[in-house]
Amino acid sequence: MKKFLAIVLTVCLLVSFASSAMAAKYAVILKTTNSDFWRTMYDGTANYAKENGIDVDMFAAQSDIDYEGQLAILENCINSGAYAGIAIAPCNGVNLIAGVKKANEAGITIWNIDEKFDADEMTRQGAVCVGFDSSDNVQIGHMGGEYLASLLAKGAQVAVIEGLAGNQSSEDRANGAKTAFREAGMNIVAAKSCDWDRQTAMDTAMTWLLLQ
Repeated sequence: MKKFLAIVLTVCLLVSFASSAMAAKYAVILKTTNSDFWRTMYDGTANYAKENGIDVDMFAAQSDIDYEGQLAILENCINSGAYAGIAIAPCNGVNLIAGVKKANEAGITIWNIDEKFDADEMTRQGAVCVGFDSSDNVQIGHMGGEYLASLLAKGAQVAVIEGLAGNQSSEDRANGAKTAFREAGMNIVAAKSCDWDRQTAMDTAMTWLLLQ
């Protein structure tokens, strides 16, 4: 995690120095802080920046589906004129592309984290980011599926609780897990998107168990 954060901030820093005469101040905009993963990402980025003397302001949307709110955060960062570069983990592949285009026009470097911007829509709108960093979500899902399958007998019934429908990272993890289950001879009996919501996921799992 720390190495990943270092790459994101350092590359954004170096590219921004090369391409902009603005003061070396940066923003990081994440999807949310409503989960352990994103809270860790938020705190880890802030701590790394502080330890290494990088001037970074941290922002996050209210939730994984706060599309307009996240765009407003990006637009406020652009309009402030304070940032040489902005690293962004968008809520989905398209909700911030108009803002990325505005950042390009303002000479602000954009770096993409986690959820990849939709390449076709970026091209259509003429928006550009200098790079992309993410974990391999297909492999992460595959590893989880492999581990679970190792605890079960071949042919066992399994179900998949997915994240947010239409979210590429969620779909990649679900597909990775399903592939691992099939490779291990598991019987996938159900799959459902639960929108990254723990209570919804718990209710779904309980419903499935009661039906057995």
